[in-house]
Amino acid sequence: MRPYLPLIVCAALGLAGCGLPTSAKCVAGYVRSDTVALTRDLNAARVRWQAAGTANYTYVMQYTGFAPVQLLTVTIQAGQVTAVIPDGIQSLGTVEDMFARVAQQIDGVKTTDCLTVSATYDPADGHPSSLAWAIEQQAIADGFGGWRLTGFTPQP
Repeated sequence: MRPYLPLIVCAALGLAGCGLPTSAKCVAGYVRSDTVALTRDLNAARVRWQAAGTANYTYVMQYTGFAPVQLLTVTIQAGQVTAVIPDGIQSLGTVEDMFARVAQQIDGVKTTDCLTVSATYDPADGHPSSLAWAIEQQAIADGFGGWRLTGFTPQP
């Protein structure tokens, strides 16, 4: 029976990841995210951020999805992360790092079946205020995540 174990496991997993071609089946009603609009909004936010010229700031962030609820307070000085409280949990980094994460998710929509992405930005200075993504495949129940910012405060 042991030689058949890999075959049984592959069958149980629906052949995903077993070296055989698969095609994702999106959930009913799936609509691909508009990458043109997402990119336009991202670029407009970057312009507002550059115009604001903010190099020192703090923000409170929370990862969303199945991660435990954990609020992080992040301090940026001269464009560098100088503090993350509580220590030991990875932050989103600088606003520029967040823009790069958003751009990466937008690019993912172009190459990943059933991926949806949404992002929001502060209307005044353009910093990202949230990013959410979901893989809307029939066989995936927990393929979503993201983050949101609150308490964004420019510092002298």
